[in-house]
Amino acid sequence: MAIQIVSQFFYGASSIVLKGYSATVQNVMAVFRNLAAMKNVKSKVLEWTLVMSGVILGIIFNNRGLLGWLPIVANFE
Repeated sequence: MAIQIVSQFFYGASSIVLKGYSATVQNVMAVFRNLAAMKNVKSKVLEWTLVMSGVILGIIFNNRGLLGWLPIVANFE
């Protein structure tokens, strides 16, 4: 999980450089999900809160039109 957190950090940094902010949001949410998994938090409410906040924030920060929807859909899936 720690390696996934590091990789998500680098994916998020590259998304910022490429100005794909909806993807950056999804990577930040993935870090939070991985941290919850590392702490062994088993809550459906937390799980759905993280997924839905990723979708909502992804929609808000989408600046790439249809292309910006790809990371949002992948996260929700």
